[in-house]
Parts: sequence; structure tokens; C-alpha cells
Amino acid sequence: MVSRLSQLSELPRSQGNRVAGAVASLRESNRAQAGDIARKLEAIGCAIAPLTDWDAEPPAFTAAEIELLARMEHDRWRGEREAAGWRLAADRSEGRKESPYLVPYEDLPPDVKEIDRATVRTLPAFLAEVDFAVVQVRGRNDGPPQIPQHPDDRAWV
Repeated sequence: MVSRLSQLSELPRSQGNRVAGAVASLRESNRAQAGDIARKLEAIGCAIAPLTDWDAEPPAFTAAEIELLARMEHDRWRGEREAAGWRLAADRSEGRKESPYLVPYEDLPPDVKEIDRATVRTLPAFLAEVDFAVVQVRGRNDGPPQIPQHPDDRAWV
């Protein structure tokens, strides 16, 4: 990573500014994604707690939970992009802020849905890396999972 960042200083000023802006945008997106983990886990009856058993395998989500969490992640990402001025287009263009993926989750191609699924599958391992765990706070048979309201934008739900 350090070598990649050091290469930024060798770019022409205008190109370096675009890359630096993209890096800052990605950093903010990653923060927003991390900040939304608790809301997603709440939807499936789970929460984040300090890790107490470092030898335990992180829990695995059910297929239905993965699908719900992937949908929630896509909705979060889509809302973030639209708020930043991105528009739907046939081809992706970072410079024009256009993406073919600014559509409802059910309209995504299977390979793009899999990106969202892969992201949420890694949540337990990701949290374990920073000494937190996914814990169940209500039974899986307490009714269907519900998408909780996003605290920053009630229209996302």
C-alpha cells in the first residue's frame, strides 16, 4: 500500500488530485459501510459484542440472512452513491459518476449480487479481527428478519 501511495506523488497534478479524491471517497464509503454493520445485524436478531472466545469459529449466516444483509448493503451503497450525485447509466464511469448498478437489488446481475453477498459473509471474521463478535440477541424463530430504519435517512428503507 505504501508503494502505491508513494506513486501518487509522481502523477501529474490534475490526475493526482482525481486519484486523491477517489481515495478519500472510498475511505468515507468504507466508514459508512462499517458504521452500518450494527443495523444490518439487528435485522437478523444479532448484535456486536466484545470477543471473549478467541478460539471459537465465527458464526455463519443462513442463506436467507445473507440475502437480506446483501440487499441491505446494496441499498446502503446505492443511497450513498445517489446522494453523492451518481446517476444510472449503461456503463460505469467514475469521472461522470455513472453506474449501471444504481438499480434495486433484485435487478442486479447475479455476479454483482454475489459481491454484496461476499461482503456480508465476511462480517463475522472482519469483526473478529478487531476483537468483536456477532452474537445472537433474539432467536431465529422469532419471526422474519426485518430491515430496521437507517438512522441517517429514513427513506432508504
